[in-house]
Amino acid sequence: MANLQELRIGKISSINYKKGTARVTYEYRDDTTTVELPFLSWEYQMPEVGDMVVTAHLWGGAAAAVILGPLWHDGHRPVSGKKGLYRKEYERTQGAAYEEYNDTSKSFKVVAGGVTLTMQGGILTVSGSMKVTGDLSVSGDLTVSGTIHN
Repeated sequence: MANLQELRIGKISSINYKKGTARVTYEYRDDTTTVELPFLSWEYQMPEVGDMVVTAHLWGGAAAAVILGPLWHDGHRPVSGKKGLYRKEYERTQGAAYEEYNDTSKSFKVVAGGVTLTMQGGILTVSGSMKVTGDLSVSGDLTVSGTIHN
């Protein structure tokens, strides 16, 4: 098993989207650039060139490394960071498309394409337009405000 040699902070300099790898440049190491390194993730959300990341280098040469992921810094902070909140952004513009779970209020929210879905206390609230294709079966209460089109 390989041993950890060091952690480094660098910037993404190029991305191989198909392979899920990237090259990282270390400005403090005379702008040296790695070979393509894999990400420690099975989730596909590639950073952009210039994003700051942390890498873990193992004994065994410069190619024996992995990108651990991006990090929060002065140019990129959480939108609504607080205890008990899980938030996943889907666009570079924070707040444009995301999902959020609040452990305190036990609510789950999804925002995308001008529509907000909120689930809390057994109630699903849709803000924005909703189109149902197929049959709609409702057992319990259904409250609609706005116009219903056929």
